[in-house]
Amino acid sequence: MKLNSRIIVLVILVSMLSMMVSGCQSKPAADNNANVQTGLYKPGTYTGEGDGKGGKVKVSVEVDDNNILKVNVLENDETKGIADAAIEKIPSKIVEGQTLAVDAVTGATITSNAILEAAEAALKEAGADVSKLKAKAEEEAVNDDKTYDTEVVVVGGGAAGLSAALEAANNGAKVILVEKLAMTGGSTARSGGKVQAAGTDIQKANGVEDNADLYYNHLMSVGENKVDPVKTRLIADNSLTDFNWLVENGVEFSKNIEQLHEKYRPIRGHYVSVQDGKTEKDGHGWAITQPLEKAAKEKGVEILLETPAKKLIVDNSGTVTGIECEDSQGNKIVVNAKAVILATGGYDFNKELLEEYAPLVKPVYSTVSPGNVGDGLIMARDAGAKIQSGGGAVLLYLDLAAGAGETGGLYVDTTGSRFIDETDFWFTRTKKLMDRNQTGMFYITDAKGKLDSFDALVQGGKMVEGSTIEELAGKLGMTELVSTVERYNELAAKGIDEDFNKNPEYMKSVDEGPFYAVAFAPITSGTFGGPVTNEKTQVIAEKGGIIKGLYAAGEVANGDIFYQEYPGSGSSISMCVGMGRIAGRAAAEEAKTSR
Repeated sequence: MKLNSRIIVLVILVSMLSMMVSGCQSKPAADNNANVQTGLYKPGTYTGEGDGKGGKVKVSVEVDDNNILKVNVLENDETKGIADAAIEKIPSKIVEGQTLAVDAVTGATITSNAILEAAEAALKEAGADVSKLKAKAEEEAVNDDKTYDTEVVVVGGGAAGLSAALEAANNGAKVILVEKLAMTGGSTARSGGKVQAAGTDIQKANGVEDNADLYYNHLMSVGENKVDPVKTRLIADNSLTDFNWLVENGVEFSKNIEQLHEKYRPIRGHYVSVQDGKTEKDGHGWAITQPLEKAAKEKGVEILLETPAKKLIVDNSGTVTGIECEDSQGNKIVVNAKAVILATGGYDFNKELLEEYAPLVKPVYSTVSPGNVGDGLIMARDAGAKIQSGGGAVLLYLDLAAGAGETGGLYVDTTGSRFIDETDFWFTRTKKLMDRNQTGMFYITDAKGKLDSFDALVQGGKMVEGSTIEELAGKLGMTELVSTVERYNELAAKGIDEDFNKNPEYMKSVDEGPFYAVAFAPITSGTFGGPVTNEKTQVIAEKGGIIKGLYAAGEVANGDIFYQEYPGSGSSISMCVGMGRIAGRAAAEEAKTSR
């Protein structure tokens, strides 16, 4: 009996000891296994960050031993409507191809690269051999040429193109829209989202009395009566109807309105209202184009993205019968149509066209779509279109570094001569420089106007400083600066600007050294010039008459709508929507008669 008891106790003790040993070993064994990489990756979820256009882009990557399972963009402050395509496509391409050798999305390169940078950082944490993941595999070329038959084809998916496509569909036409980038929106989507319109309910609610005649007079005045009065009249007369049409198609506007400049009345700057945590006046042009795209698709418009048009198809009679395009894989895409509408935007990124049609426009930076290289202008010109341009652009001279104020100090051209009331409208500033055949300007100030940023900029060679005005003038090579500053100080002391009638409140003397010259750089947000059109937006031939089957609307055809000075923020979008709608209706009508 005793023996059996001892055996039982011994068995129990051995069992307990075995369990304890097993328990002690289990945790370290599990930990060791978790840290051992047996495949391409250490299984888990990892995060990384990349530098986007709006700041850091945070990405998570989930992997098992040998596969990238998921890639998600967690946080970003990228431009909605522009970055969306990259946020959607880049992660899926990484997973589909099990690679980081992914091409950036056309039109969203910075966001694409930020996502790839963040994914690379995450995969490094997962133990990946990044060099292998970034090695590009050779792809076998696949011939997938296609031909489409439609009634109206629209080239370009900005405000003008989307408005034209939607209106053509509204008028019973079968419509295809081709867009060279990976998303619609064009320059409108990158803009501040402002629209000029006269006589709206929003104006009335804000106590603003306005009408089409006042808007027409403003456009003609800024255009120095060198713009087409018929089309200008159409834009002004239709601005209210076009504005309400945008609202009917899902565009939401703020209940407030924005004044272009204190010298401009009445106030007619309407801007879109959005709910994304930003203030209403942030850049939200996508809130115009995205609703238009949605409405167009609902009307049956087929949109072909990453399909740049290369040339117009012209038959033996000179009639335009379609377009030839190329998709992202290099395949030839032909779209046969009864009518072609060019809505390709401007040519900010084409140095040759700028030199030819706007030689005083030499941007160091542009806010427009990277697709704005003038392809629509070139296609129309190759088809025999008459081209017109007054040499202007949506051109601003801005201080990109120091943060200098708009109302203080003294503005001079490259000779050192004062040329404007410094508080005048910024687009008037551009026009005055053009009148002087100038492509540069400086803000001159002294110790009283010095900003915290000045010292670092001077040390970095990005700003010029002089202990005296004479020294500053010598460094800048300005022959007129000394006499200009003397005259400006004389007027400031009088309290009367006898030269440019500047408000005495802002006439601050420049007389206390050291002295500074802040360079103002030229920035474009669009160009003027392109094929001439009639009131139906039909393209006019250089030899006279119309080019049958060809229409153009928006920035691509604004050479007789804007001259040298831009009428103000929202003018271009209003013009694009108005002329785009006219083009869509006219093209649909031509398609009907050709059935």
